Amino acid sequence: MRKPIKIGQESDDSAEFTQDLIEINAKHGSDAQVVFDQLALRLERRAMEQIIGPAPAGNIELLRDVRGNLPDAVTREKAALYLGLKARQIQNLMRDGTLLIVGGGLSKRITVDSLLRYKPASILANE
Repeated sequence: MRKPIKIGQESDDSAEFTQDLIEINAKHGSDAQVVFDQLALRLERRAMEQIIGPAPAGNIELLRDVRGNLPDAVTREKAALYLGLKARQIQNLMRDGTLLIVGGGLSKRITVDSLLRYKPASILANE
C-alpha cells in the first residue's frame, strides 16, 4: 500500500515522471504528440512491470488487442515491447526491410507475420 503524499511533498513517481518529461523533450523536441506517445509508452511499460513483472520478449500476448485477438499489424511501440528492443533498433529493422510495414505516416504499422519471422513466439496461447 502506498503512503499518502502530503501537500507540497513530491513523490518518487512524480519525480520520475518529471525526469521522463525532461528526457523525452530533450530527445524529441517539443512536438506534443511525440512527447505524449513516448511518455505513454514508458508509463505503460512501468505499469505492466508492476502488475506482472517484466514481460519476456517473444511473449505473443504482448501483440494481442484488447479483445485477445492477434491483429495483422501492430504499432512500433508494441513491436518494441514484443522484441525487447528500443525504438531506434525497430526503426533500423523497418528501414532494412526485416520488419514489413503497412500504412503510412502516423498510421504506420508493423506486420505481426514479420515480427514472428524475426522472433518466433516463446509463449504460444490457445488460438
